[in-house]
Amino acid sequence: MGEIMSGEFRELKPGSFIYCLSDALASDFCADIVNRFEVSPHHQQGLIGPGAALDRSIKQSTDLRISGRPEWQDVDGALFESLKLGLSLLSGLHPFFASNKFKDMGYQLQRTAKGEFYQWHVDAGPGPLSQRQLVAIWYLNSLPDREGQTEFFHQDVNVRPETGALLLFPPFWTHLHQGQKVQSHDKYIATTWICFA
Repeated sequence: MGEIMSGEFRELKPGSFIYCLSDALASDFCADIVNRFEVSPHHQQGLIGPGAALDRSIKQSTDLRISGRPEWQDVDGALFESLKLGLSLLSGLHPFFASNKFKDMGYQLQRTAKGEFYQWHVDAGPGPLSQRQLVAIWYLNSLPDREGQTEFFHQDVNVRPETGALLLFPPFWTHLHQGQKVQSHDKYIATTWICFA
C-alpha cells in the first residue's frame, strides 16, 4: 500500500508520553483525503463531550465521521494500518500496549478553518469516553510556525502540523491540550481514539 509510510518515531520531550511518527501517511494520499473531504455532503459542525454537544466557544470545526461509509473504506483501512504501525512502535517502549488488546473507535476527519480553534480539553471523560486509552491524530497538511499547533499545557510541548505525521498521546487530565487558532490556512486532521478490545 503506497499510502502508508514510516519515518522517525520519537517522544517529543523526555517523559512527556507524547509521541510522533513522521511521514506516517504519504503526502499525496493526505492531499487526496483533503480533496475528498471538501466535496463530501456529510459534514457536520464539530461536537464535544459524551453528549456530542455543540459549543462553539470551545470547538469550531467541520467534522466528518468516515468509518462505516463505503466511499471512505480505503481511507479507513489506511488509517488502521498506519495506527497499527504506530502502536507496534509504542509497544516496543511501553509493554502495556503489547500485553493488552486494543481497538480503534472509528475515524473522523476535521477541518479547522481560518479563525477557528479547539480550546483546552482532554479526550477522556464519563460514559463512552472513559474507554479511551490513547489519542491518535494524523496531520493531513502542514501549517506555518506558531499556527494551528497542538499545544500541551502541562508538558510545555507545541506540535506544528506537518503533512502525514501521526501524533499519539494519552487522553487523560495529564494531557490537557488545545488546537491553537488557525490564522492563514485551513488545518486538516484525521483522528481516532484507542480503547480496550
